[in-house]
Amino acid sequence: MVEKFVPERFGGVYLIADAQEEVIYAGESPRLRDALRKHAAGESAQAACLRSHEVDRFMFTVIRATRPGREGELQELLEFYNPPCNG
Repeated sequence: MVEKFVPERFGGVYLIADAQEEVIYAGESPRLRDALRKHAAGESAQAACLRSHEVDRFMFTVIRATRPGREGELQELLEFYNPPCNG
């Protein structure tokens, strides 16, 4: 399913939410598809935490690596949502 919606060669920031629409993880990756595929397959470092929350959806924004501020956008998401699987 990730392949259908996530561009192959783009990076950016992303959120993972549970069935109650609470953001449980925020991340940044130079290759969104690879990162989200790992999360969906339970192969990420956050797999145990994500399994303990009923993962329901992935949301992402493509941000080119050459554009400054991608890390700043992730930091804003972390401060706003305070996702439990980020800490």
